[in-house]
Amino acid sequence: MLSAPANGQGIYYVWKRDVSELRRYIGYREIAIDQYSGEILKMYDAGSGSAGDVLLDWQWPLHSGYAFGWPERILVLSSGLACPVLFVTGVIRWRQKYRARRSAEKLDRHRTDR
Repeated sequence: MLSAPANGQGIYYVWKRDVSELRRYIGYREIAIDQYSGEILKMYDAGSGSAGDVLLDWQWPLHSGYAFGWPERILVLSSGLACPVLFVTGVIRWRQKYRARRSAEKLDRHRTDR
């Protein structure tokens, strides 16, 4: 992919995917080229650099399910459904305890009234 300069001082950005990588969205190379001289100003390979750079390179593939295919997509789906399931089961348990507490209070009141 190529990004042209916006003005006379801008630079060309070229992004190249690496076919040998685990998935197509993980391996890439970013190259910054001077628009007049053709000199390479900057080159960045995905997975290189600091730990923060590597973390940022892996964020999108992991969160979108592209890194490890269908098993990861199923895992991401199930972990996303965990929050609503926990909410619903929490409300159900709260209602059960509330009803049990109310019936126990009624039973206590009934025993003390005699």
